[in-house]
Amino acid sequence: MLGGWTISASSGRRPREARPRPDDAVPCQSSNNCVIPTSTRKTLWALTENVQKFCNEHGLERCVFGTITFPDAVVDMNEAQRRLHSFATWLRPRFPWMVMGVHRRKNRVIHYHFIAGAPVDVKTGYDFEATKNKDYRSACPWLKQEWKAWRKATNYDGRRGERVAYPEIGRFELEPIRKNGPAAARYMAGYIRDGLQYRDASDKGKRLLRYWGKPMKKRAINGQFAWSSSSPFAWLHRRKLAQTAHQLDCETMEELQDQFGTQCCWKLRDRIYSQELDYYPAVKYALADGMWWAKDLPYDAIDIERPNLCQVVTTAKQRGDPY
Repeated sequence: MLGGWTISASSGRRPREARPRPDDAVPCQSSNNCVIPTSTRKTLWALTENVQKFCNEHGLERCVFGTITFPDAVVDMNEAQRRLHSFATWLRPRFPWMVMGVHRRKNRVIHYHFIAGAPVDVKTGYDFEATKNKDYRSACPWLKQEWKAWRKATNYDGRRGERVAYPEIGRFELEPIRKNGPAAARYMAGYIRDGLQYRDASDKGKRLLRYWGKPMKKRAINGQFAWSSSSPFAWLHRRKLAQTAHQLDCETMEELQDQFGTQCCWKLRDRIYSQELDYYPAVKYALADGMWWAKDLPYDAIDIERPNLCQVVTTAKQRGDPY
């Protein structure tokens, strides 16, 4: 019992402080030094979900993975987008749907990766190892015809600028997806994530991903969602929202929305955040709720319950602390 609050603590000792992260740490996929905006993490996660949905519906054997580069080193995002938009008038009619992401390399040069749907089966019989050794006999006729059309339209070798329709588009790659849709999406997301650290002023306001085609209008998910987080502020909001709903005789979120509308949390925000809780699972939740006395509790104290607020006030007055 501490000031009217019942707590259970393990050892009462503060855990060892984590080592400071080096200034040159770069974002990665598996370690804890990633510094990626929440909106970007949502975009990349939605990419994986959407590509998996479209590959399942369209058929993995009818999906391709491609790369678009420029014959010169383009580092300005505005120039890269201008060239891509010009080339898109030729590119978009060739595929029923497409998702494209931008990648900025360490030298700040920009190129694009995309996953698209093909009209025919392009994977059955395709030999990836033979193609890697420049043996293209295993490719289907549609893929060979597509390669030929791309060579005629682009400056793929950097020496055909005056003889092609899109001299500002350089080398390209177009192959079937080797493993599965989510693996290809994670591959693309990895390139996008690695390029975040090299973004400059010209990248401000530019999209990392773009979806083309009618099927893309029926995405599995978009970027407008919230993570199910273990943050103390998220827990406080859910706890106080549930307590407010119980006071209003509402058992579910649907009942609360039927009574106060879809913007019920905004309309009841003052009432929700003024709720006083009688339980906190750990000290960090009490501190996040503005409970000043929680700083005197052991750092690893858990299951904090308040049977009587008057005892806390009395203890504070005895110490001379303001309440």
